Amino acid sequence: MPCVSQRPSLYVESNLRSLPPESLNKIVVLSWCPSHCGIKGNERSDELAKQATNLARDSPIRVTRTNALCRNKAALVKLWKREWRKTRDYGQFAVANRFPPSHRPSFCLTNFHKNRELYGRVIQCRTGHTYTGEFRQRFKLDGPYDCPCGEQLETREHILRECTRFSAYHHILQETSPNILLSDILGTKEGISALAKFLELSGAFSRTGKIPEPLPPPIEEPEPPPDPGPEDHEAEELVVNSTL
Repeated sequence: MPCVSQRPSLYVESNLRSLPPESLNKIVVLSWCPSHCGIKGNERSDELAKQATNLARDSPIRVTRTNALCRNKAALVKLWKREWRKTRDYGQFAVANRFPPSHRPSFCLTNFHKNRELYGRVIQCRTGHTYTGEFRQRFKLDGPYDCPCGEQLETREHILRECTRFSAYHHILQETSPNILLSDILGTKEGISALAKFLELSGAFSRTGKIPEPLPPPIEEPEPPPDPGPEDHEAEELVVNSTL
């Protein structure tokens, strides 16, 4: 069924439906044919098309629904980016908010589709909503605020730069940012890749602070056999009678 914006298709369909009843048994075939090859109907349509180009437009230019949706989405993204540039950054995500907004995930975040747990920790670390004493203190949640290494307040920056529990893995971040600047680690493609590797090998920002154990595959229970219906009973009776 053609879309409402496909006027030529609707026009052809309307004409076919208006044919007299005696034409219902006829077959209508639409096929492509090359232009200027002596076909009478094709030459006539080409002549009418040329005449139409000389007519004044008395209605706005029509576009397809797909084209309208695409243009509308592009306009919204453009407006979104304009507002993003004017908005003042604040909060935990401000240091990581360096990618222009898009209706699709950033390319550097699409590589974690096979490891959803790691993807979650990367997002939590970038937004600051992660398992740290700083987060618990901010939202007045139960649990310790200090770091197991002895630091008075366990912060995101402390774990990424100074915490002795993960000092064996800080070199991964230093390869991208020698001073482990949060803006480089959380707000650049290279930094996010290094952050993902750091989190994967160290287990940082997990609930236990250790590498999470992989989840066991789901147990698939076999489906019960379908209940026999009256047709099955009739088929069994036929088989029994035929064997007697």
